[in-house]
Amino acid sequence: MGSKWPIAIPTIFKDLLEDIEVIRTSFDEAQNDDQRIAVIVSAFDEKDVLPSTLKEMVELIKGADLSGEIFVILNNGGGNTVEFVKRIVKNKKKLEKQIGVDKIILGKTCKLKGKWKNSNTIPRKIKLDQAVPKKTSGVTLVVIRQDQEPDNAGKIRGLRDIYEFMRRQNQESDYCPRYLLTIDAETRLRRRDPKSGHIFIEPCYGLKNLIEYSKKGTVMVGAKNLSIPYDAEGNPNWQATTPPMQEVSSILHGLEGYQWLPGGATLGSFKDVVSIMCAISRKLPGSWVEDTMLTAAAKAIGIEIAIDQEVIHTNRCPSLEERKMASDQIERWLMGTEGVRNVIGPSFAKTVINRKLTKAVAHLLSEFAKGRKVNFLYLLKGLNPYFDVRKRSRLKPNDFINDPAVFLQC
Repeated sequence: MGSKWPIAIPTIFKDLLEDIEVIRTSFDEAQNDDQRIAVIVSAFDEKDVLPSTLKEMVELIKGADLSGEIFVILNNGGGNTVEFVKRIVKNKKKLEKQIGVDKIILGKTCKLKGKWKNSNTIPRKIKLDQAVPKKTSGVTLVVIRQDQEPDNAGKIRGLRDIYEFMRRQNQESDYCPRYLLTIDAETRLRRRDPKSGHIFIEPCYGLKNLIEYSKKGTVMVGAKNLSIPYDAEGNPNWQATTPPMQEVSSILHGLEGYQWLPGGATLGSFKDVVSIMCAISRKLPGSWVEDTMLTAAAKAIGIEIAIDQEVIHTNRCPSLEERKMASDQIERWLMGTEGVRNVIGPSFAKTVINRKLTKAVAHLLSEFAKGRKVNFLYLLKGLNPYFDVRKRSRLKPNDFINDPAVFLQC
């Protein structure tokens, strides 16, 4: 297996890639449905933003002339998102009409029986109140509540269960949509002018754009990141000022050295995304940045990736006044990125992650030269905090094996 890789990589990464290949080869694609999509979202404390996200996602699926399912996993009990489930139970027909779906299916995870070593890596079986339709011409919403327990705390643990469920659905029921889209509970897709950087805040057919882009030969495509504060109603605050470190991240995303596939909007083949995420969630149960790890694994097994510069996905960030929270968010991302470097090795990391500040500055100058509005004086305000955060992240990178899956800032 090692001879397949042109660059020396650590054993832990080789083991992960081998696991991915085993899962991929077990997939049954005989019933592949070209007009079907599965959407995966993990939610915790998202009762305010989730309903609007789901309604918009249904419109995007229909606008792309697709049918399919939206799977919501309420991670570790779901926090206040359980209020959304209570609304469904109280009046399912009303919620189906409000969101625009044909049907809502409810489910829950089963408790793990017996004692297991490394039980945080063992997927919990999922039980639904009715089966996922064999054939569909509309959109079905499947909401699954994960049990609240220490082994389930953290997004990667929710993804562990839902992606294993996807794999089992394929093996047992021939479930095989052509596409799988990963989103966050707050994801909004909007059109972007790649020349000026202008964002059109009206809802658009961003999913259709991603699908068309993927047909150009790119197997996995992500939307460009746009970090933005949200308002009290759970919607992007388009008038708000984004903290400088998050603003730099938004500008750089998609450029050379910054092409990670975002968890907030990545489209790939059902088989590839499920195979990679099943392996990551089982092998690396402490990961905080599963999207960057997905990017590295996809590239390692020969999948082409790209960022569609004409579509952005919103990524909720703290407001400008919430400086500590803004710093913590960047620190979590950088600690996670350093963790990825440790897993995939420094040589291969150079093909995935840029560490050079000079390259970042060159990109910003290039964007300015293209006519993009870049406020360098404002961005410089985030320079000293960034150096502090980067230093701390290198001293304590995310341990993908032993860390808790929830980022705990000291």
